[in-house]
Amino acid sequence: MSTLAKYMLNTMLKIPFKMIGNIFCVKSTVNWSKEKKDILQRANWLCDEVLVSPELLIDKMPHELGEHYQGELAMVGEAVTLVMKTNVD
Repeated sequence: MSTLAKYMLNTMLKIPFKMIGNIFCVKSTVNWSKEKKDILQRANWLCDEVLVSPELLIDKMPHELGEHYQGELAMVGEAVTLVMKTNVD
């Protein structure tokens, strides 16, 4: 078995135990209503920045990428933003 495979297997086996430990052993001191408000504010800001006309969004992308990759980055940005917004709401 390769080193990478051993590392991934070791990591995958640790994840459930860490999750269980976090659920049962850690006392939560997080103000979840404040966290939710912050996440929603960030999501709304991101939507305002990304969900605009295609020309405006492409203009916001780094010009060093060239026109082709500016368009690709814009499409990926919109797709990721929509998935995030779906999961947040």
